[in-house]
Amino acid sequence: MLKSPIRTTARRRLLTLAPMAAVCLMTALTLGCDEGENAELAILDIQPRSGSAQGNQVVTISGTGFRRDMGYSIYFGSQAAESMLVVNSEQIRVTTPQTEEGGSVDVLMRTDDGAAFRIADAYTFADAPAAGSGADQGKLPF
Repeated sequence: MLKSPIRTTARRRLLTLAPMAAVCLMTALTLGCDEGENAELAILDIQPRSGSAQGNQVVTISGTGFRRDMGYSIYFGSQAAESMLVVNSEQIRVTTPQTEEGGSVDVLMRTDDGAAFRIADAYTFADAPAAGSGADQGKLPF
């Protein structure tokens, strides 16, 4: 059986292009996956911006460059957050601490590698609610 020169040439081109396509696809996937983890650390938003002075309010900190392999210390005024969870490279969830007084406080984030961010008057503690109002409904389950 004679092989057609057109089919043989087409097969060679396909075999040559297939590895190049695989390399391009893997490069695109790798760059896309690493972008969030290699992004510069920044805080862009905090939601909600107020809650009960009794604490236990889940607050989402949005930004870039958050990493699960990095430790974070987050403070509301002088009080450390009760719990903290890195959701992904763009979100951290924390539970607010209890405080004696209402009012606006700075939010401070420190990382294990030394970076620190202070957001002035970023969170407001309202006066403590009456007993039985369900203040701990937003607490993270850990």
